[in-house]
Amino acid sequence: MGETIAMNPERFAALADAFGAQIGRWPDAERAAAAVFAETAQGKEILSRADELDALLDSHWVPPPSANLRAQVLRQATEKFKKKYVVRWQVGLAGVGFAGVIAGMIMATLLDFSLKHNSAGVETTAFGDVTSDSMSLQEED
Repeated sequence: MGETIAMNPERFAALADAFGAQIGRWPDAERAAAAVFAETAQGKEILSRADELDALLDSHWVPPPSANLRAQVLRQATEKFKKKYVVRWQVGLAGVGFAGVIAGMIMATLLDFSLKHNSAGVETTAFGDVTSDSMSLQEED
């Protein structure tokens, strides 16, 4: 094991404030030096104050929340969740609709371009050849 480094009063007091009076709760690297310093009058005084604080903290009790408070917290959390969920759903729906509009505009533009540049000279639409319909109407007359 490593060698024990001497503990000074400031470090000992800081450790006692942070970890309490039981040296067994302190960091492993500090315990050996702390145990030696704890035997001094200054170490005993610091641990005595830390022990009083530990006892005071241990005696503190917080009552559990009432059923009314629990219900109120749950209700508010649920309302906030629902609001966020609904807003996200609406934004998502709007985004999908917008994407559909954009896709439709792109397809209409591409289709229009391809129809205008038809090399066969036949009048066509997105639904088929218009000439064959008009010719059949003329033949019936």
